[in-house]
Amino acid sequence: MLKVIKQNDRQLTLEDKRPIAGGIALIFVLISLFGLINLLIQVIRVFDTYIRADNGLLWFITVSIFVTLAFGFVLLGISAALHFLIGSTCMIDKDAETITLQQVNLFRTTSRQYSIYSVSYIDIKQNDEVHAFGVFFVLRDGSQVPLASYHQQDEEVMLDTVQRLRTFLR
Repeated sequence: MLKVIKQNDRQLTLEDKRPIAGGIALIFVLISLFGLINLLIQVIRVFDTYIRADNGLLWFITVSIFVTLAFGFVLLGISAALHFLIGSTCMIDKDAETITLQQVNLFRTTSRQYSIYSVSYIDIKQNDEVHAFGVFFVLRDGSQVPLASYHQQDEEVMLDTVQRLRTFLR
């Protein structure tokens, strides 16, 4: 949930971190890592027996697929945990006339900068299928820059944050 962490007359900093979701993602990473290590130990124990059998190539291909899937789940979990724990930051600086968005994408942090004057308005979109709101900067060229998402239960907090953003950008 996007929260104001610093505000004065010239700067506004908002942060979107989800530590509970990050903790849950870390638990799933540990479970996936345990499964991967367990699978590798079992494969090492029986490797000689099965690789020399008549269907050794089929066994090797099957094990390779499962090891690759388990490794993929570990990487996906690490990526999700980083996304939730590090989160994203939006810094609006009236002196520099910029809006800077820092977000975690896969395994690296990206930073994008926009001119304050390129923002036409702040839009809120409701998605009833997932019971969530999306907050976007709509630029003058019509493109939308996603800022945050809120669960429908947090509608009042979202409206308050969006109002503070709109007031600050005036």
